[in-house]
Amino acid sequence: MQRENGDFLVMLRNYKDRGSSVRALLLPGGGLDAGETPEQANTREVREELGVELQVVQFLREVRIVKNYANERPNDPTAAEDECFVYHFYKAGFTGDLTLKEPEKFEELTWVNAENILMLQHARNTLLGDGILEALPALTAS
Repeated sequence: MQRENGDFLVMLRNYKDRGSSVRALLLPGGGLDAGETPEQANTREVREELGVELQVVQFLREVRIVKNYANERPNDPTAAEDECFVYHFYKAGFTGDLTLKEPEKFEELTWVNAENILMLQHARNTLLGDGILEALPALTAS
């Protein structure tokens, strides 16, 4: 989600629900349910997380990231080796008021420009969610 001035929306996610003190800046969105297209999943996830309805205008970019969670979390039996995550980024408008619908997971919403995302990450002492840095060319070109 991006404003006319180029700022995009990030959410501060905590992982208390997973027993972790880790926090990360994430872009709105999430995983696909059975039978969904990436666009449908993004629209549903944004509605669930933020309470707004998206109107997708344009597909911007696909980003693929391979993560090896077995190395990152050696004591986690569910951590897979070489998991591939595919992120789809869209230009979209929205209607409704932005509201954190899952306060047990998300602590904060903020608008930030591409130039300041790393400063915000440092200031909030967080990780930067997968896909954000890879999506910046699409976010700054739109």
